[in-house]
Amino acid sequence: MSRANRIRQFRKARGLTQVEFAAALGVNEATVVRWERGYTALPEHVLDRLACFFRVAPSDLVPDLVRVRTEEMTHA
Repeated sequence: MSRANRIRQFRKARGLTQVEFAAALGVNEATVVRWERGYTALPEHVLDRLACFFRVAPSDLVPDLVRVRTEEMTHA
């Protein structure tokens, strides 16, 4: 499942509309739409904020996050 689908899934599991989700995070509704359609990459601080909001690990939102970070460490 893609990052965009995971964000949508977590939002819907909380019973939030895109408008309510945007308001809770203090962002524009268009920002949420871009996240959920995969149009916008998530900076690490935004990913951390979403993970905190949903009470999940960042890797739950971005499944390959751990793999990418591990690869970066082994190539350093």
